[in-house]
Amino acid sequence: MKVSPDFVQKVVAYVEKVASEGEQRAATQQEYENAIPGVVDSLIATGLLDPMKKQAAVDALKDPRKALTSLQKTAEQVKKEAAKVADQTVKRMGKAEKSAGTRKTEVKEADQNFLRSFGF
Repeated sequence: MKVSPDFVQKVVAYVEKVASEGEQRAATQQEYENAIPGVVDSLIATGLLDPMKKQAAVDALKDPRKALTSLQKTAEQVKKEAAKVADQTVKRMGKAEKSAGTRKTEVKEADQNFLRSFGF
């Protein structure tokens, strides 16, 4: 069986391309793994992660599926906390009026629109 030089060149070019892409993926993966400790430290510093769970978080972030699950849980927790703060803010922003011995909270329309823009 005789193989043409053109075919050999195409195979060599393909192998070089695949090798280059593999090297790029490895470099990207290394950059990602190098960033994980800093991300975990930031989560701890902002109070979004218990310091006792640091190593578990580092391990979880190395696995993309676990990282996405952690991100989703963090987002849900942040939204819950933000809703609590927004509720307290609405109560403080409202004008308290006494009407027949009861308090009524009124929030300005602009304030309601502002809070709605954040999903509250």
